[in-house]
Parts: sequence; structure tokens; C-alpha cells
Amino acid sequence: MNVHPNLSAIDLMSVHRTTLFRQDTNNRLGAVNEPGFPDPPRFWMGRTVQGNQWRFHYALPPETVATLEELCQAEPVPTDLRQPPQNAAAIKSALNRHAPIQSDYRGPAYWVPRAGDSPHQATLITSTNAELLHRHFADLLEPDTYHLLGPVAAVVVDGCA
Repeated sequence: MNVHPNLSAIDLMSVHRTTLFRQDTNNRLGAVNEPGFPDPPRFWMGRTVQGNQWRFHYALPPETVATLEELCQAEPVPTDLRQPPQNAAAIKSALNRHAPIQSDYRGPAYWVPRAGDSPHQATLITSTNAELLHRHFADLLEPDTYHLLGPVAAVVVDGCA
């Protein structure tokens, strides 16, 4: 995907999705793009005011995928992203029929203020200052983990990332 400074909301969601997950040739979720490549969620939906995107775990049964696909196709494009998807309860019900839901996350992928200064406390994390990660991001302190992620930058407040 070419990165362009004028990406639409739906394009940004595609960038977000492909950054989060490895996908197979059928666009099914194969792994989370994190060190060790953990198993992805059974279902992912990204919503924007320009449209919705969704993906399913590679091992989700066809009948569950068909039900979820129908619900996702029927999901209206949101006008207020603070509100849950209209079909959220039905989607959760379909997932629960397959297996109990272990976790549920809903939140913004991107939020960029229209104006303002860049945080002056931001710093690039390297092997010489990796201790900044200790309090809140200790999992990244495993040997060379942050190098596997590529460049890692953090806002440093009170000596902690």
C-alpha cells in the first residue's frame, strides 16, 4: 500500500488493519503483528465515517463466518463513532455460539488533533535508553524485542515511557 499524505479515513483503517495483523490470501486473520506472532482475534471490525471493514480468524467455521459476514454487510456506516456498532449484540451472539468471548476491545485506532504542537517529550527508544520502557512497557524489554518492532518512539513523562 502506498502511503500518501492525503489518505482517506477508510485508507487509514486499511493501514491500521494491515499493521495490526498478518492476513492470508483469503483476507483471513493469521497472526497479530507482534513479536512471537500471537493468535489473532476471531473477529475484527474497523469503522470509519466512510465505511466499515472486517476480518475473520483463519480457523473460524464457515457457518460462523457466513453469519458474521451478513451482520457486517448490514452494519450501517456510522455517523458517530463513539456509539457501538448497531449490530454489536448480534455479532457478539454469533461469536458466543461458536465459543465464549474471552475479551472485547473497542476504541479509536487514530485520533489526530487538528492543530497543536508535537510533544517535546517524545524520544526514540534505543538500547541505551530502553529502561524508559520499564514501568509501562516491560514486555518490550525482552532481549532485542523493540528492535524487532522497528523504530519505537515514546512520549516520556517523569522519566517513563
